[in-house]
Amino acid sequence: MIGVLAANSGTELADFAVPFGVLSAADVAEIITVSTQPGPVSMGPGVQTRTHLTVNQFDKQHPDGADYLIVPALQPTDDPAAIAWIRAQAEKGSSILSICNGALTVAATGLMDGRHATAHWASETRRRAEFPNVHWRNNVRYIADGPIVSSSGISAAMPVSIALIAAIAGASRADLVAESMGVRDWGPVHDSDSFRRGPTLDSIPRPATLDAVGIVVGSGTDEIAFALVADAYSHNGRTRAHAVSRRRMPVQTRRGMTILPDRASDDPALVDVVTLPEGTTPMRTLDDALASIEKSYGVEASTTAARVMEYPEYSR
Repeated sequence: MIGVLAANSGTELADFAVPFGVLSAADVAEIITVSTQPGPVSMGPGVQTRTHLTVNQFDKQHPDGADYLIVPALQPTDDPAAIAWIRAQAEKGSSILSICNGALTVAATGLMDGRHATAHWASETRRRAEFPNVHWRNNVRYIADGPIVSSSGISAAMPVSIALIAAIAGASRADLVAESMGVRDWGPVHDSDSFRRGPTLDSIPRPATLDAVGIVVGSGTDEIAFALVADAYSHNGRTRAHAVSRRRMPVQTRRGMTILPDRASDDPALVDVVTLPEGTTPMRTLDDALASIEKSYGVEASTTAARVMEYPEYSR
């Protein structure tokens, strides 16, 4: 059994949805999404989801804990409920896998002390200062040290999920899933230093008001493609993504994630409405979204999104 944790106050969308979708597609284990509290989970200003269970419900139904627990980037990173539950799961024997700056929350549990770990390139100064007992590694997409696995920035959610599939079911199954996702390389080799070139993310000028872009969701939407495209539109410094549908009713995605649209698709405040294509892979859909952002807002916007997502495959 694999649990995917979310903090209701804030959870990075792709860090959460990509592992859930990829592992569900592989059909190698039961995948359960878990939130720290009842109610909707915020995944950005325009995206909310609802998990299968809360941590309390999970504990009652699965007292032995999960085999693996995936921890996305959470806000705040020191969420007390998340920290306590991660510790409790580890004590029951769960292997803990952090995505991106989910490593900051796992590090706050003390479980990474004395171990090698990695996270998003932009958090390096902070995590080295706050967690000096962790052996932080650069230039690696993911790293396992005993029962603790960690990965670099947002886009690393895909290869580390495929690596977990390989660990559970073998490389052949992992290769098949990688091909279906449009992933050419799911190994650990990575150049995080390349994303440090250029201005710091905080120094990039941003308009006073971000353009609202709707991403259409409906029954059977691919949650992996949706999450990647929504993140690209929310991390480029010019736009903010919103989950939209015709009737604003809860939507069940292809693999069972519940998305709560926050706007109608005909909302006049939307500058653009993006419909996800059919018949292509999630990674190709992300590439096309970045190209569209570049066409509409310039190369700085698409490059900013790729840097925030730590996505090496996109370059212009």
